[in-house]
Amino acid sequence: MRFKNRYILFEVVRSTGATTISRQVLWKLIKESIEENFGDFGCSKLFQTLSIKFYSDLTHLLVLKVDRDFHHIAWAAISFIKSVKTERIMFRSIAVTGHLVKCCKSAAAIVRERMNAKDCTDEEKLALNSELKDLMAAK
Repeated sequence: MRFKNRYILFEVVRSTGATTISRQVLWKLIKESIEENFGDFGCSKLFQTLSIKFYSDLTHLLVLKVDRDFHHIAWAAISFIKSVKTERIMFRSIAVTGHLVKCCKSAAAIVRERMNAKDCTDEEKLALNSELKDLMAAK
């Protein structure tokens, strides 16, 4: 029997864009939230498979890989995160899929939508295009 995972696509909604949030900071926040809210049980069930597959500070998109049977615990733990450093943040779940490719396609659609926005400058389009390439490489 193969190991089954879920891929959850989140958007990190921030109050201001003043601080950059790195992948390591996000990982630390998620880990601390699981430890605080679900204790040893949550840690033992999630830390074997939990990983960040993609994160971009430009697009504020996060793809998280987690065990299928316990994805609801990770989802709940992430929803309890309210701030990083002094900035208020919120995680908005966009998609939950069984395959990384489907999750990346959902994220790519969001990036393309932002690229086609009327207020998007040429520099932003180039940066978003680079993010799109990184996202497709995450598959």
